[in-house]
Amino acid sequence: MTEVGKLRILVKISHPAHVHFFRNFIFEMGNRGHNLFVMSTDTKSSLDLLKSYGIEHYYWKKTTGFNPLKIKGQIRQNYQIWKKAVEFKPDFLTAIGGTSISHVSRFVDAKSIVFNDSERADFQNAITHPFSDIIITPESYRDDIGPKQIRYPGYHELAYLHPKRFTPDPIVLDYLDVDEDEKIIVLRFIAWKAVHDVGQSGISIEQKRELVSNLNEHGKVFITSESKLPSEFEPYRLNIPKDKIHDLLYYADFYMGDSQTMATESAVLGTPTIRCNSFAGDNDMGNFIELEKKYGLMYSTPDPKKALKTAEKWIQVPKLKDKWKKKRERLLKEKIDVTDYMINFFEKYV
Repeated sequence: MTEVGKLRILVKISHPAHVHFFRNFIFEMGNRGHNLFVMSTDTKSSLDLLKSYGIEHYYWKKTTGFNPLKIKGQIRQNYQIWKKAVEFKPDFLTAIGGTSISHVSRFVDAKSIVFNDSERADFQNAITHPFSDIIITPESYRDDIGPKQIRYPGYHELAYLHPKRFTPDPIVLDYLDVDEDEKIIVLRFIAWKAVHDVGQSGISIEQKRELVSNLNEHGKVFITSESKLPSEFEPYRLNIPKDKIHDLLYYADFYMGDSQTMATESAVLGTPTIRCNSFAGDNDMGNFIELEKKYGLMYSTPDPKKALKTAEKWIQVPKLKDKWKKKRERLLKEKIDVTDYMINFFEKYV
């Protein structure tokens, strides 16, 4: 290290959820005198979040689309990170997923610290883990990666949604035209374009149409979507600042969608959550199994008909949200502030 006790850390961002995961770590490590350099792909939502939080960053054009037989995009990304790492001279490179930083670390005399909670990202894990120095996973992670793996009692989302890090702001309700006794229903639809989404699917247009029609009878429906919405859904489009989405999830009475991250966020915030996509099932990821089977905070299914039936049942249960808040209290007693864990890990790493 260039200065005793002071670290140089390159942080790689590939997704808006990564901004949330690392932002408290970036601020606190900076306040403790460490030097951090943040790199991001040019995903608009990621760049908007970095800007809204005042996080200085460097970004480059991301190659769109994915084909396992074409490695040009991965090589280009590796090169961009290598070029900046040579200039920055980091002690550590860190990321969620971590393919590029694991490859690059081998050429810049730095350690790669990868955070991973997705056992089902088979291809990405296969080209990442052999090159990673440390792989940090939740305790619920089902795979045994070997001696490189370190487990912690928490989820990625508790790096920014643990009560120590998150205080809900009711101002978000001012953005919504909702009556006091009206239920808030949040629906999330993703684009299914990530590497680990190849061969997977979520809720179809026809199923979305049925979902909106049925749930609209029980409350005010808001839709947040990664891809362009059909014109018929425009009246339901959520229009709030991007950095207020977690406040909305906290105050929502019900959440349903085919997203992975937002489903976890909703569940750990104590909001009744239904997740519907093809990842769900016996071979699901450990965090979703634990949130459903151990804490009862989420219901996951690959079957949209079952999801809709459960949603119609739940939304009519009196004081359902109060029951979920008690479940959340149990979870928080057994899980940690993940940002604190990250800080302690990097500062004590030998």
